[in-house]
Amino acid sequence: MESNFPSLVNAHRLSALQITLFAVCFLVAALDGFDVALMGFLAPAIRKGLHLGAPELASVFGAGQFGSVAGALIIGPMADRFGRKRMMVIATLWFALMTIRSAYAPDLASLALWRFLTGFGLGGALPCATALTAEYCPDRKKASLTTMMFCGFTLGSAVGGFITAWAEPLVGWRMVILGAGVAPLLIVPVALGLVPESVDYLQRSGNNARAIDRIAARIGGVAGWSAHAAAVPRGAGSILRDLFTARPTGAILLLWLTSFITLSIVYLLTSWMPLLLTAQGFSMQQASLATAMFQVGGTIGAIVLGVLMDRFRPSRVLAVSFALVGVFVVLIGQVPARHAILPLLIFLAGATVSGGQVGLMAYAAGWYPARVRATGVSWTNACGRIGSIVGSLAGGALLGLGLGYSAILMLLAIPAMLAAGAIALQGGRRAQGIAHPR
Repeated sequence: MESNFPSLVNAHRLSALQITLFAVCFLVAALDGFDVALMGFLAPAIRKGLHLGAPELASVFGAGQFGSVAGALIIGPMADRFGRKRMMVIATLWFALMTIRSAYAPDLASLALWRFLTGFGLGGALPCATALTAEYCPDRKKASLTTMMFCGFTLGSAVGGFITAWAEPLVGWRMVILGAGVAPLLIVPVALGLVPESVDYLQRSGNNARAIDRIAARIGGVAGWSAHAAAVPRGAGSILRDLFTARPTGAILLLWLTSFITLSIVYLLTSWMPLLLTAQGFSMQQASLATAMFQVGGTIGAIVLGVLMDRFRPSRVLAVSFALVGVFVVLIGQVPARHAILPLLIFLAGATVSGGQVGLMAYAAGWYPARVRATGVSWTNACGRIGSIVGSLAGGALLGLGLGYSAILMLLAIPAMLAAGAIALQGGRRAQGIAHPR
C-alpha cells in the first residue's frame, strides 16, 4: 500500500474527486482573473465617469495590487497553518463582497480603498487554489494540470474583455463591477461542499483519520489508508523558516525575481493597452477586444507550455518563452495601427508572457515541498504582485512623460530578457541545489 499521499495519487488514475477539485479551483481562478482585469477593461469608462486623468486612474490600479500583495503575504502562510481549502473559501468570499462594495464607490478615494480591500482576497485565493491543485495532481501531469487550472485566471481575464465590450455600453461600468462581485458568491457554497481539504494539512494537524480515509477511498478505493500512511510531523515551527530551509535561498530569490519581472509586464499591458490603443484611434470596444486577445493568448500559451514543461526541463521552457516576449512586444510597437497582423502579435505576446507567468506558478507549486507549498506559491505570487504595481504605475508614468506607444513597448523588451536569464539561472542544478527530474 502506498505509504504517502503523493504515491497514492501517482498510483491511480484521476478520480471524480480530483476532477471536481480541479474544476472548482479553475472557476475560482477564472473569477479572480475577471476581477483583476476588470479595472483595465473599464478604465476609459471609469475615467470618463469620475472625471479622472491617467495618473489618477493609476492609483486605482495600484491600490488593488497593494491589497493583493498583502493578501498573498498573509493568507499564504495562514493556508499552510489553518488549511488551504478553508483559506481559499474565505478569500473568495472576501473579494466577492469587496467587489460588490466597489460598485457603489462615489469618488476616486473610495474606489481606491475598496479595490485595495478587494485585492486582499484576490491575492490569497489563487495561491490557495494552486497549492490544492498541485497536491492532488500526479507527478506525470502536475505541470499541465496545474497550468490548466491556472488558465482559469487568464480565461477569466479574457472573458472580462468580451463581457465589458458588450455590457458596459448597455448597463454602465458600475453594474459590470457589481456582476463581477455577485458571481464568486455562487462559488463559495460549491467549494465548501465539494472540495476536499489538503491531505498534507490534515495529516500535520492530527485527529483527521476519518477525513483522510474518505479522501483516500475516493481517489484509490483504499480503505483505512491513514492507518498505514507514513507519519507526517505536525507543524510546530515557523512556516517562513521552513520555506528557506527547504530550498536554497538563491534559487528562491531568482524565482521571485522572475515573477516580479513577468507580472510587471503583464499588468502594464493589460492595464494600459486599452488606453494606448484608443489613443491610436481604436474605439473602446475595439481596444477591449484587442486586449482580450492578449488574455486568450495567455490561456492557450499556458496549456501548451504546461505540456512542454511535463516533457522537458520546466525552467528551460520558461526561459525560451520569456525571451520570445521581448521579440513580440518590439514587433507590436513597430506594426502600424489597425494592421491585420496586430491581433496575432498581441495574441503571441500574451501566450509567451501571460502564459509563461501561469507556467511559472505551476513550476513553483511543484518545486516547493508540501509543508510550505501555499506559502511558497503565495510569496512567489506576492513578488509578482509587487511587479504588477510597478507595471501599473509605470504605464501611467510613461504616458505622463509623453512617451509614445512604440517607445513604451520597445522598453518592455529589456525586462523580458532579464526574466529569461533569471529563470534559466534558477533552473540550473547548482542554483537549485536539488536533483532535477528532467
